[in-house]
Amino acid sequence: MVILTMRIDEMTPFELGAKIRSINENIPMLLLLNSDSDIELIRGTGERLRLFDRIFVWHGDAKIFLAMIKYVEDAVNVVNDTRIRHVRVILLGEDSIRYYSRYLPILNVEVMKQTQRLIADEQLNDMKKLLRMRTRPKILMTDNYEDAVAISDRHKDYLLCVISDMRFLRNGEVDDQAGLSLIRYIKEHLPPLP
Repeated sequence: MVILTMRIDEMTPFELGAKIRSINENIPMLLLLNSDSDIELIRGTGERLRLFDRIFVWHGDAKIFLAMIKYVEDAVNVVNDTRIRHVRVILLGEDSIRYYSRYLPILNVEVMKQTQRLIADEQLNDMKKLLRMRTRPKILMTDNYEDAVAISDRHKDYLLCVISDMRFLRNGEVDDQAGLSLIRYIKEHLPPLP
């Protein structure tokens, strides 16, 4: 996994990202912006942003690094973990870099705390506790309606809940009702799902 920041000596993160992709096109690569004001710096960079799997913003909390690592880890492991261990999935639909960079760390910490509480209530040896921690719910995040529907369809037997923004991309355009449409679609197929 590679995390690049906006301020790299001698080259832009886009140039370095392109070099890394030429060596290994499948390595997860994330861009970490230094502040909310950097979001404006990347607007209009379009195609170059596709080098990165996701963009995050530093808000002074080191938990962003845990969130970034868990984001990649969950995306890589979800298929295997749901199939073999029946691990649950939380679907997060959000397109604002600013917002998901603030609450994804909080969500990850809460999931970890809940998992630790469940483990503490059981009489398990250290190895079983470690295995139980690895079966924490996976958080899958998307910034568009089509991917959210695909994730919900693919993991419908394992969905624990859905958290969605009201407004995000649908058919390549910002849709003020995309979140509501997503919830309606999921409720149609999984009525009791929170």
